Amino acid sequence: MTPQEADIEDNSRLTALAVLREVPEWYLPAHRWELVAQVLDRVAIAHDIGDAAALFRAAAELDAISPVLVKRIGEEPVGPPPPPTRDRLNLLIHTLEDDDDTEPAEAEE
Repeated sequence: MTPQEADIEDNSRLTALAVLREVPEWYLPAHRWELVAQVLDRVAIAHDIGDAAALFRAAAELDAISPVLVKRIGEEPVGPPPPPTRDRLNLLIHTLEDDDDTEPAEAEE
């Protein structure tokens, strides 16, 4: 991997981590949590196959689901992440954080 590719990969991972760390604080209607769960699947797949561009796109997509600041009258009730989503978030956060600990030895030389 070239240094430029490593920088792109690291930037994508850090961007995904930043968004993933915000999600537990969100309050969304149930149907939006379903969208979050779908995007979390895409984050995991992108990470698993090592596709930095797909990871970045999934993080941007997740960020776009974030809650709006103004609640409309009659809007569906909102709530925190459901337990399965919260568990998935924690797993992804730890997985992406652990990637930082597994740098190749030759990078340190």
